[in-house]
Amino acid sequence: MIPSRLFEIIEEQVAVKFTGKVNVLSNVSRQYLGHLLFLEGELVDVVFQTLSGAKAFYQIILKELQHKSFHFVIEPEIVQEQQKRLGFSLNFLSSKISDYVRIHQDTLKLRPPQNVRLMVDARYLFNHDDWQKSDYEVLKTLTEWSKVDDVFENCPLYEFEITNTLVKLRKMGALKILPM
Repeated sequence: MIPSRLFEIIEEQVAVKFTGKVNVLSNVSRQYLGHLLFLEGELVDVVFQTLSGAKAFYQIILKELQHKSFHFVIEPEIVQEQQKRLGFSLNFLSSKISDYVRIHQDTLKLRPPQNVRLMVDARYLFNHDDWQKSDYEVLKTLTEWSKVDDVFENCPLYEFEITNTLVKLRKMGALKILPM
């Protein structure tokens, strides 16, 4: 099992059949970053920055493993059955975390430097027929954000999906790298 303060909190809430919200706050500024929603001890939804569901859950764990600490605030709240977005058990999510972390660590060496900007080569848009969902998401993010860090922060894909897509697009000549 991967060491995580969040997992300790989740296990406590599951054990006492908690209904409510665990807010995820920045440890420095106490700014709201997301939350975990529980209904009678079952994790029913996770929101973190621009992500929701399992991706948000994995992103919080990943940030913890990168030594980012969070402040967690547990507060009882009325939660309706309609708010349920996660259909996975905690055991399933925790078993997938080690796979996700391994894939993430394998792609870290391929991640572009954070001090560059990316620009889409417009010729690529007209000469490419084999679109993947990840291509679309990364290109859509690049219409608003050009810095590598901003792309990773604002794209709704897993970090390893973003990295692999950026590498693929770069190899195809679809991206230009601009100095800062």
